[in-house]
Amino acid sequence: MPNSPLTQLVYVSDATQEMPADELDRLEERSKQRNAEDRITGLLLYGGGHFLQVLEGPTNLVNATYARIQIDPRHTHLRQIVYQPVEKRKFGEWSMKLISADHGTSVDRCELQRVLKRYAVVTLDHGFDPHRIVDDLVEAFAKQLSSSDGQKPAAA
Repeated sequence: MPNSPLTQLVYVSDATQEMPADELDRLEERSKQRNAEDRITGLLLYGGGHFLQVLEGPTNLVNATYARIQIDPRHTHLRQIVYQPVEKRKFGEWSMKLISADHGTSVDRCELQRVLKRYAVVTLDHGFDPHRIVDDLVEAFAKQLSSSDGQKPAAA
């Protein structure tokens, strides 16, 4: 089967309620499984009741995944900030990488906070707020974050 055109979609949203660490872990495991089946890769950031997610994959499957997210009762105030064709995946080895600013999963919390502050998504008053990301910073932010723990992404 020839390669399907790839699309990258980045969105931010607010959680309808706080997500404890165990619920985030279950979400990550379900997402990894489903995304691997759908050939979707990406990154999910969570903190302070906010999500930022990068989805990459065949256009029709990225669209279907985002459509499911749009009706997921855990999300409100969804805002798509990037939707573009890409030739190569930025998170090709991650069916889903979860990084929690609240629970310190997957990445050292101090390093994550440094990266978040660098891209103006953390304020002293409001914590992690991905709605403040400027559209043209998303790619640089995602690239920096993907290498922030100094390790190669783990295979799914």
